[in-house]
Amino acid sequence: FLWCLWSSSSSSSSSSSYTPKAIIFSQFRDSVEEIVELLKGYKPTVRPVAFVGQASKSKSKGLNQREQAGVLDSFKADVFNVLVATCVAEEGLDIGDVDLIICFDAHASPTRLVQRMGRTGRRRIGKCVMLLTEGEEESAYRRSQKSRDKVSVAMAVESGGFHFYKDCPPLPPVSQKPAPSFEIMTVGKFDRTAQKKRKKTK
Repeated sequence: FLWCLWSSSSSSSSSSSYTPKAIIFSQFRDSVEEIVELLKGYKPTVRPVAFVGQASKSKSKGLNQREQAGVLDSFKADVFNVLVATCVAEEGLDIGDVDLIICFDAHASPTRLVQRMGRTGRRRIGKCVMLLTEGEEESAYRRSQKSRDKVSVAMAVESGGFHFYKDCPPLPPVSQKPAPSFEIMTVGKFDRTAQKKRKKTK
């Protein structure tokens, strides 16, 4: 199934130097590792790499900030073309050339779904695919869609939920003309011994 998606994505461009890229999102680090190992069987066409958060108490090692930056640089440089990531990649990444987003599991939060989908379609046409199992995951996806629709309706002008005003009065009075002032501040040394010990509550 993933191979068919990848083939359709790569055939969408006529340029021989074009390298399609994909991001696969999964909630759990264990799933990320399993997906990477599975996709390694399609090398060299599919070159996957894991992108997870920093180490925690779990068995997974995790990636520190330097390692995360190295993975992103390699992804941008086409060393890897499939980024298999947890929620750490949902926001804050400067990656514009992503053609395909695959959500390995569903989430009930519409915000997280929009963040995942927003990783593609920036510099060229992108595609988003949701993998759902019948039952709990499908229900979570339906709930996220309903929540998203409620927000959209509430923000519409016709709904009367919000009223946006173009002319807002300034915070300072109009008669006042505040001007910036540059001052040198002197911060004294902090004396920890002067602090009183807090009494423990029972």
